[in-house]
Amino acid sequence: MHITETLHDTTVVLAIEGRLDASSVPMFKATIKNHLDAGQVRLVADMRKLKFIDSSGLGMLALALRQAMQLGGDLKICGLSPEMQLLFTLTRLNKVFEIHNAVESALGL
Repeated sequence: MHITETLHDTTVVLAIEGRLDASSVPMFKATIKNHLDAGQVRLVADMRKLKFIDSSGLGMLALALRQAMQLGGDLKICGLSPEMQLLFTLTRLNKVFEIHNAVESALGL
């Protein structure tokens, strides 16, 4: 997994590439923790280049959302492939996360 981090005003966009699974969750968790510890609590996960996500990746996204919300922030999701959209629907995470088609929409542009 590779994460590209970009700051847009007060929101951090995390472009996730590759796989978000049990082997990459610790790296993702550390990235989220670094931003939250720095007071950057408005996050967008750009998943256009995400190829695979497993239950540990979904769990980490839910944990990251909860942690951000506890600090007055949020975590929005964007760029889901049709397969990922189906997964979020089947797991009902589409009811938990604010999901957008594009980064610009998630940023409110």
